[in-house]
Amino acid sequence: MVRTQSQCLMTAGIGVETARALHATGADVFITARNRDKAQAAVDDIIRSSPGQGNLEILHLELDSLHSVREFAAAFPQHSKQLNVLITNAGVMACPESKTTDGLETQFGTNHVAHFLLFELLKPLLLQSSTPDFQSRVVSLSSRGHQFESVHLDDLDFKKRGYDKWKAYGQVCVTSALGCLHLLWPQYFGSSLQSQKHALHCCFLVFFSVAAIRALWNAAVLPHVLV
Repeated sequence: MVRTQSQCLMTAGIGVETARALHATGADVFITARNRDKAQAAVDDIIRSSPGQGNLEILHLELDSLHSVREFAAAFPQHSKQLNVLITNAGVMACPESKTTDGLETQFGTNHVAHFLLFELLKPLLLQSSTPDFQSRVVSLSSRGHQFESVHLDDLDFKKRGYDKWKAYGQVCVTSALGCLHLLWPQYFGSSLQSQKHALHCCFLVFFSVAAIRALWNAAVLPHVLV
């Protein structure tokens, strides 16, 4: 369970229900969003339903821009000197063909590359915040989309295959899972992240719907299993 002094960072969307559960434990929660008005409505709803007393703050982040990700990561220590939990989840799903500001296929660039870069930039703070009593966590949320497609390293942007929104979504679900595996793999050798003073844990969670999140929350299970 997240302790009162823990600092948590997550994206909006299905993350709103995650934020609700974590805030109820007493954690300080930072919700990232590109539209502050929509995010504020979600925050107001969480405050009405959550018994938690921790801070709940909205921070601007546009996942379709790596420049925005870098700016966000550079500015985050001004909001908190501690970060115990980083939770990421998909920003878009099965959208029409388009590109991010960096020229990446939108789903791949938004749901994977931006999240991976965000973790890499915040990794020093996560490691610094980790203690033997509460080791920092990285949680990546996804769906069953990994069943739709495999990863084509020679055609990540679908120039050869022709764009298919569900295959593009499936591909990014696989890359997100592989991203977590990348973080876990060095542990088997007792190196990299695990060689730091305190461990940094990573896990990959598959959720099927907001209804499932709410069902777990109502059963008082979610606040215990997420971290």
